[in-house]
Amino acid sequence: MRRLIYASARDDLIRQRDEYDAETARYQEVQDNNTKAFRAAYKKAQQDIENLARNAIGSTSQDLEIRVDESFANSWEISIYCHERDLHSENTSLAWHIDLKLDKDGNVAKETGSWSGLRATTPEQIDDLKESVRLIETINNIDWEPILKRALVDYAAFQDSENSAKLRERTKSRPDFEKQIAESEISDIVGTNKWVKVQGSPTTYINDSGRGIYWVNIVSETPARYKALIVRDYAMQNGLESSEPLKLFSDYYTVNKSALFSKLVKPLEIVEKGVTLL
Repeated sequence: MRRLIYASARDDLIRQRDEYDAETARYQEVQDNNTKAFRAAYKKAQQDIENLARNAIGSTSQDLEIRVDESFANSWEISIYCHERDLHSENTSLAWHIDLKLDKDGNVAKETGSWSGLRATTPEQIDDLKESVRLIETINNIDWEPILKRALVDYAAFQDSENSAKLRERTKSRPDFEKQIAESEISDIVGTNKWVKVQGSPTTYINDSGRGIYWVNIVSETPARYKALIVRDYAMQNGLESSEPLKLFSDYYTVNKSALFSKLVKPLEIVEKGVTLL
Protein backbone atom coordinates (compact mmCIF):
# COMPACT_ATOMS: atom_id res chain seq x y z
CA MET A 1 0.00 0.00 0.00
CA ARG A 2 1.30 3.43 -0.89
CA ARG A 3 0.13 6.40 1.16
CA LEU A 4 0.76 9.64 -0.68
CA ILE A 5 1.45 12.91 1.10
CA TYR A 6 1.96 15.60 -1.48
CA ALA A 7 4.42 18.46 -1.26
CA SER A 8 1.57 20.83 -0.47
CA ALA A 9 0.86 18.87 2.74
CA ARG A 10 4.51 18.98 3.70
CA ASP A 11 4.66 22.68 2.92
CA ASP A 12 1.57 23.20 5.08
CA LEU A 13 3.28 21.45 7.99
CA ILE A 14 6.33 23.67 7.56
CA ARG A 15 4.09 26.75 7.46
CA GLN A 16 2.30 25.64 10.65
CA ARG A 17 5.61 25.03 12.38
CA ASP A 18 7.01 28.42 11.40
CA GLU A 19 3.85 30.24 12.45
CA TYR A 20 3.71 28.39 15.78
CA ASP A 21 7.36 29.04 16.54
CA ALA A 22 7.10 32.69 15.51
CA GLU A 23 4.18 33.20 17.89
CA THR A 24 6.08 31.44 20.68
CA ALA A 25 9.11 33.61 19.95
CA ARG A 26 6.99 36.73 20.55
CA TYR A 27 6.07 35.49 24.02
CA GLN A 28 9.71 34.56 24.62
CA GLU A 29 10.84 38.04 23.56
CA VAL A 30 8.50 39.65 26.10
CA GLN A 31 9.86 37.40 28.83
CA ASP A 32 13.46 38.01 27.81
CA ASN A 33 12.92 41.78 27.84
CA ASN A 34 11.28 41.58 31.27
CA THR A 35 14.18 39.52 32.61
CA LYS A 36 16.66 41.95 31.06
CA ALA A 37 14.89 44.87 32.74
CA PHE A 38 14.99 43.06 36.10
CA ARG A 39 18.71 42.37 35.78
CA ALA A 40 19.38 46.01 34.91
CA ALA A 41 17.37 47.18 37.93
CA TYR A 42 19.14 44.64 40.17
CA LYS A 43 22.55 45.73 38.94
CA LYS A 44 21.65 49.38 39.53
CA ALA A 45 20.49 48.59 43.07
CA GLN A 46 23.78 46.79 43.74
CA GLN A 47 25.75 49.72 42.34
CA ASP A 48 23.77 52.23 44.42
CA ILE A 49 24.53 50.28 47.61
CA GLU A 50 28.20 49.96 46.67
CA ASN A 51 28.35 53.73 46.14
CA LEU A 52 26.70 54.33 49.53
CA ALA A 53 29.24 52.01 51.15
CA ARG A 54 32.21 53.70 49.50
CA ASN A 55 30.94 57.15 50.42
CA ALA A 56 30.43 56.04 54.03
CA ILE A 57 33.93 54.56 54.25
CA GLY A 58 35.60 57.53 52.59
CA SER A 59 38.81 57.76 50.64
CA THR A 60 41.67 55.34 51.16
CA SER A 61 44.89 54.37 49.45
CA GLN A 62 44.07 50.69 49.83
CA ASP A 63 42.47 48.55 47.18
CA LEU A 64 38.92 47.87 48.36
CA GLU A 65 36.50 45.57 46.56
CA ILE A 66 32.86 45.82 47.64
CA ARG A 67 30.45 43.04 46.73
CA VAL A 68 26.70 43.39 47.17
CA ASP A 69 24.23 40.53 47.10
CA GLU A 70 21.02 39.31 48.70
CA SER A 71 21.20 37.40 51.96
CA PHE A 72 18.96 34.59 53.12
CA ALA A 73 17.29 37.08 55.46
CA ASN A 74 15.62 38.84 52.49
CA SER A 75 17.89 41.82 52.81
CA TRP A 76 21.13 43.02 51.30
CA GLU A 77 24.53 41.70 52.28
CA ILE A 78 27.75 43.62 51.83
CA SER A 79 31.22 42.09 51.73
CA ILE A 80 34.24 44.40 51.80
CA TYR A 81 37.57 42.94 50.66
CA CYS A 82 40.91 44.62 51.08
CA HIS A 83 44.02 43.68 49.09
CA GLU A 84 42.32 40.73 47.36
CA ARG A 85 43.78 41.87 44.05
CA ASP A 86 47.20 43.11 45.17
CA LEU A 87 48.02 40.62 47.89
CA HIS A 88 51.46 39.88 46.47
CA SER A 89 52.55 43.51 46.40
CA GLU A 90 55.67 43.88 48.54
CA ASN A 91 54.05 46.79 50.39
CA THR A 92 50.88 44.88 51.33
CA SER A 93 50.72 43.80 54.97
CA LEU A 94 47.43 41.93 55.20
CA ALA A 95 44.49 40.82 53.07
CA TRP A 96 41.21 40.91 54.98
CA HIS A 97 37.47 41.10 54.56
CA ILE A 98 34.38 42.14 56.50
CA ASP A 99 30.89 40.73 55.88
CA LEU A 100 27.89 42.81 56.87
CA LYS A 101 24.32 41.48 56.99
CA LEU A 102 21.18 41.47 59.09
CA ASP A 103 20.55 38.66 61.54
CA LYS A 104 17.18 37.03 62.16
CA ASP A 105 16.25 39.84 64.54
CA GLY A 106 17.07 42.56 62.03
CA ASN A 107 20.29 43.64 63.73
CA VAL A 108 23.54 44.21 61.86
CA ALA A 109 25.85 41.20 62.11
CA LYS A 110 29.55 41.53 61.25
CA GLU A 111 32.12 38.88 60.46
CA THR A 112 35.79 39.45 59.71
CA GLY A 113 38.41 37.18 58.28
CA SER A 114 41.87 36.98 56.76
CA TRP A 115 43.68 34.19 54.98
CA SER A 116 46.88 35.88 53.86
CA GLY A 117 48.94 36.00 57.04
CA LEU A 118 50.61 39.16 58.30
CA ARG A 119 53.65 40.90 56.82
CA ALA A 120 54.86 43.92 58.78
CA THR A 121 58.66 44.20 58.50
CA THR A 122 59.05 47.30 56.34
CA PRO A 123 57.87 50.88 56.90
CA GLU A 124 55.55 50.56 53.92
CA GLN A 125 53.98 47.39 55.24
CA ILE A 126 53.51 48.95 58.69
CA ASP A 127 51.86 52.03 57.15
CA ASP A 128 49.62 49.73 55.17
CA LEU A 129 48.67 47.85 58.33
CA LYS A 130 47.85 51.11 60.11
CA GLU A 131 45.57 52.08 57.25
CA SER A 132 43.86 48.68 57.49
CA VAL A 133 43.24 49.23 61.20
CA ARG A 134 41.82 52.69 60.49
CA LEU A 135 39.51 51.28 57.79
CA ILE A 136 38.30 48.44 59.98
CA GLU A 137 37.55 50.89 62.78
CA THR A 138 35.71 53.18 60.35
CA ILE A 139 33.63 50.32 58.93
CA ASN A 140 32.67 49.16 62.43
CA ASN A 141 31.47 52.64 63.35
CA ILE A 142 29.21 53.11 60.31
CA ASP A 143 25.46 52.65 60.75
CA TRP A 144 24.88 49.93 58.14
CA GLU A 145 21.30 49.15 59.07
CA PRO A 146 19.54 51.64 56.73
CA ILE A 147 21.77 50.55 53.84
CA LEU A 148 21.19 46.83 54.39
CA LYS A 149 17.44 47.42 54.76
CA ARG A 150 17.07 49.14 51.41
CA ALA A 151 14.30 47.58 49.36
CA LEU A 152 15.20 44.52 47.34
CA VAL A 153 14.39 44.34 43.66
CA ASP A 154 11.17 42.39 43.25
CA TYR A 155 11.53 39.89 40.40
CA ALA A 156 7.78 39.35 40.19
CA ALA A 157 7.24 43.05 39.52
CA PHE A 158 9.13 42.68 36.25
CA GLN A 159 7.26 39.59 35.06
CA ASP A 160 4.05 39.32 33.07
CA SER A 161 2.38 36.30 34.64
CA GLU A 162 -0.08 35.89 31.77
CA ASN A 163 2.69 36.01 29.18
CA SER A 164 4.80 33.55 31.20
CA ALA A 165 1.87 31.13 31.50
CA LYS A 166 1.21 31.26 27.75
CA LEU A 167 4.90 30.70 27.01
CA ARG A 168 5.04 27.66 29.29
CA GLU A 169 1.88 26.22 27.77
CA ARG A 170 3.04 26.75 24.18
CA THR A 171 6.45 25.23 24.95
CA LYS A 172 4.88 22.25 26.72
CA SER A 173 2.18 21.55 24.12
CA ARG A 174 4.20 22.26 20.96
CA PRO A 175 3.37 19.65 18.31
CA ASP A 176 6.30 17.59 17.09
CA PHE A 177 6.38 19.29 13.70
CA GLU A 178 9.79 17.85 12.87
CA LYS A 179 8.47 14.31 13.29
CA GLN A 180 5.39 15.08 11.21
CA ILE A 181 7.48 16.65 8.45
CA ALA A 182 9.87 13.69 8.49
CA GLU A 183 6.93 11.29 8.29
CA SER A 184 5.55 13.12 5.29
CA GLU A 185 8.92 13.08 3.55
CA ILE A 186 9.40 9.38 4.27
CA SER A 187 5.88 8.56 3.11
CA ASP A 188 6.60 10.36 -0.15
CA ILE A 189 9.51 8.01 -0.99
CA VAL A 190 7.63 4.75 -0.39
CA GLY A 191 7.77 2.60 -3.51
CA THR A 192 10.49 4.67 -5.21
CA ASN A 193 14.22 4.18 -5.79
CA LYS A 194 14.99 6.61 -2.97
CA TRP A 195 16.89 5.60 0.16
CA VAL A 196 16.96 7.33 3.52
CA LYS A 197 19.95 7.36 5.85
CA VAL A 198 19.72 6.01 9.42
CA GLN A 199 22.15 5.54 12.29
CA GLY A 200 21.77 2.24 14.03
CA SER A 201 19.86 -0.71 12.64
CA PRO A 202 16.11 -0.03 12.48
CA THR A 203 15.36 -3.75 12.77
CA THR A 204 16.30 -6.42 15.30
CA TYR A 205 17.19 -8.75 12.45
CA ILE A 206 20.46 -6.87 11.98
CA ASN A 207 22.80 -6.90 14.96
CA ASP A 208 24.25 -3.46 15.49
CA SER A 209 25.96 -1.42 18.22
CA GLY A 210 23.73 1.55 17.49
CA ARG A 211 26.46 3.51 15.71
CA GLY A 212 26.41 1.85 12.30
CA ILE A 213 25.17 3.78 9.28
CA TYR A 214 22.56 2.21 6.98
CA TRP A 215 20.38 3.17 4.05
CA VAL A 216 16.75 2.09 3.88
CA ASN A 217 14.60 1.71 0.78
CA ILE A 218 10.91 1.42 1.66
CA VAL A 219 9.04 -0.87 -0.67
CA SER A 220 5.59 -0.69 0.92
CA GLU A 221 3.86 0.15 4.17
CA THR A 222 1.07 -0.75 6.54
CA PRO A 223 -0.24 1.57 9.25
CA ALA A 224 2.51 0.45 11.67
CA ARG A 225 5.29 -1.12 9.60
CA TYR A 226 7.41 -0.81 6.50
CA LYS A 227 8.63 -3.51 4.14
CA ALA A 228 12.15 -2.41 3.31
CA LEU A 229 15.55 -3.15 1.84
CA ILE A 230 18.53 -2.20 4.02
CA VAL A 231 22.18 -1.79 3.01
CA ARG A 232 25.21 -0.69 4.94
CA ASP A 233 26.73 2.69 4.24
CA TYR A 234 29.88 1.37 2.53
CA ALA A 235 27.75 -0.58 0.04
CA MET A 236 25.71 2.52 -0.78
CA GLN A 237 28.79 4.69 -1.15
CA ASN A 238 30.35 2.17 -3.52
CA GLY A 239 27.08 1.93 -5.41
CA LEU A 240 26.78 5.69 -5.81
CA GLU A 241 30.13 5.72 -7.58
CA SER A 242 28.64 3.56 -10.33
CA SER A 243 25.80 4.14 -12.75
CA GLU A 244 24.78 0.50 -12.34
CA PRO A 245 21.95 -0.37 -9.95
CA LEU A 246 22.71 -1.96 -6.62
CA LYS A 247 22.65 -5.75 -6.80
CA LEU A 248 20.99 -7.20 -3.74
CA PHE A 249 19.48 -10.47 -2.65
CA SER A 250 15.75 -10.08 -2.17
CA ASP A 251 15.99 -9.97 1.61
CA TYR A 252 13.17 -7.73 2.72
CA TYR A 253 12.96 -6.60 6.31
CA THR A 254 9.95 -5.68 8.38
CA VAL A 255 10.65 -2.38 10.12
CA ASN A 256 8.46 -0.76 12.75
CA LYS A 257 7.76 2.83 11.78
CA SER A 258 8.60 4.10 15.23
CA ALA A 259 11.97 2.31 15.08
CA LEU A 260 12.80 3.85 11.72
CA PHE A 261 11.89 7.38 12.80
CA SER A 262 14.01 7.04 15.93
CA LYS A 263 17.05 6.15 13.79
CA LEU A 264 16.73 8.81 11.09
CA VAL A 265 19.79 11.00 10.58
CA LYS A 266 18.77 14.66 10.98
CA PRO A 267 18.49 16.55 8.78
CA LEU A 268 17.17 13.85 6.51
CA GLU A 269 19.56 12.51 3.91
CA ILE A 270 17.88 10.90 0.89
CA VAL A 271 19.60 9.52 -2.20
CA GLU A 272 18.19 7.91 -5.31
CA LYS A 273 19.67 4.62 -6.44
CA GLY A 274 18.14 1.82 -8.46
CA VAL A 275 18.36 -1.77 -7.32
CA THR A 276 18.43 -5.17 -8.98
CA LEU A 277 17.27 -8.05 -6.82
CA LEU A 278 19.14 -11.32 -7.23
